Formats: sequence, structure tokens, C-alpha cells
Amino acid sequence: APSPIDVKINSEIHLFFKKIPIERVISVVNIGTGGKGDIDPPLIIQPDSILKVKATILSKKDQSLLFAWPHMHLLGKSFKAYAITPLKDTIPLIYIPSWDFNWQDIYKYRKLIKIPAMSVITIEAEYDNTKENPHNPFNPPRLITSDQNLIMKTTDEMLNLLLIFLPYQPGDENISLE
Repeated sequence: APSPIDVKINSEIHLFFKKIPIERVISVVNIGTGGKGDIDPPLIIQPDSILKVKATILSKKDQSLLFAWPHMHLLGKSFKAYAITPLKDTIPLIYIPSWDFNWQDIYKYRKLIKIPAMSVITIEAEYDNTKENPHNPFNPPRLITSDQNLIMKTTDEMLNLLLIFLPYQPGDENISLE
């Protein structure tokens, strides 16, 4: 992040080369703020209110899900994501009933999860912009929005779910990631 003082950064880059072609390329899909799928209703959180929102996308091809990375800021209260298959089966992806901004992480599944083509992936999230929310940065609460220019501060809000996929191959659901 930007710093008011000069700092030395020690970074490394590791490049790996192989002689045989890569069979499957990992893809990342960002659902929500700055990504795919409209947030409904828009992420405008009135003072002294609780707001529930949804965002959905359609998965157009069979995919194998490796990781999920949910993201919200300080007003986040709960986060849930799931896929509904064309056969109307529900595939749970992630559920965080008590969001904590300080616990954000990328979640690795125990096994690859098949998301069939034409499944609808849905995020449901809740935001708490009341004085009862101990994480609310403003007292009294004020109007909070999601900056469309994506110049975000922690005191703004966002809704994101990054999903990391491989193209599906039969038997993927039996591959352990542990």
C-alpha cells in the first residue's frame, strides 16, 4: 500500500517452465463490485439500516471449483454463496453467518466441486449500518456506498466473491485438495 515513508520491499518471483503444454488453465471469476453480476438492490446503505443484497451469474460451462474468496468491508454482517443447477439441486459454496472483516481469507475446498453448465451462482449478503454494529466506523452512522470508480477505502463497502475454477473433467469431484 502507499506509504508516507520510504520502505524497502523484498519480493520474489518464481517462474516455472515445462516442456509439455498445460492441459487446463485456471480461471478466476469475480462476482459483485467491479465484477460480473449486478448487485440487487444497489449497494447503497442508508444510515441506521440493515440492507440485504443479492448478486447472480450464470455458469455457461462445466467447471471444477478449487477456491472461494469472499470479500466485504466493515458493515458486512453475513455472506452466503451457492449454485443452483439446471436440475434445481443446490450446491453450497460458502456461508459466513457472522462476517468479520479481520478474518477474510481464501477458502480451499477439500475436494474439487463440480459446477454444471447453466448453473446460477448466487451471493446473498447482509450489511449492518446501525450504531449497534461495533465495527461501524461512523458514529452516528452515515450513508455508505460502493465507489463505482473502484477507489475503495475500508470505510466504503463492497461485495465480492472470487471463484477459482478449472475446466471440468470427469472424476474431478474425487480429487482431494488436502
